[in-house]
Amino acid sequence: ADLEQAVRLNDKTGQTDLRLVLLHLKRKEFDQALTAIANLEKKLPDNPLLFNLRADALLGKQDRAGARKALEQALTLQPTFISAATRLARLDLQDKNLASARQRFASILERDKDNMPAMLALAELADMEKREAEYVEWLEKAIATDAKAIEPRAGLVRFYLAKKENQKALSLAIEASQANPDSLTAQKLLADTRL
Repeated sequence: ADLEQAVRLNDKTGQTDLRLVLLHLKRKEFDQALTAIANLEKKLPDNPLLFNLRADALLGKQDRAGARKALEQALTLQPTFISAATRLARLDLQDKNLASARQRFASILERDKDNMPAMLALAELADMEKREAEYVEWLEKAIATDAKAIEPRAGLVRFYLAKKENQKALSLAIEASQANPDSLTAQKLLADTRL
């Protein structure tokens, strides 16, 4: 009630509206969330996040087609919006359409060649298909994009440990540790690899 009153008092930035939407989603009040999203769209008409939230509400109502449409609209507004692409890819995978899931991330890389989340997603899809060379290639591209990135190195470390190529795994863990000396994640990766 307090949030609804604050919204009526004209929150031009939409922050209060957003809190109200999130509260409705958390409570699984999907119809109320959709109403709050519609009100928020009047203040922020071209914000792709709103279509992402609309997809949450529609998925809560078991409306996969509506959720897919909302996520596609988010990508129309912002073609590199990784959250919407990831969620659409999950829907594609549920429909057993791996090619479509892969294309979503390839489209992002066409617009932003250094988009690490898209590279990591493509690596994950390659791993699902047991395409080891492609998996390694995407992780190496991600590392080349950001020398300090820990996540792609961690993926390669796990891969090489599973293949019993321990020295390669250790070299990657050392690189991650040296590139990120203050990162607990990097230090844990190195310790786990040494173990």
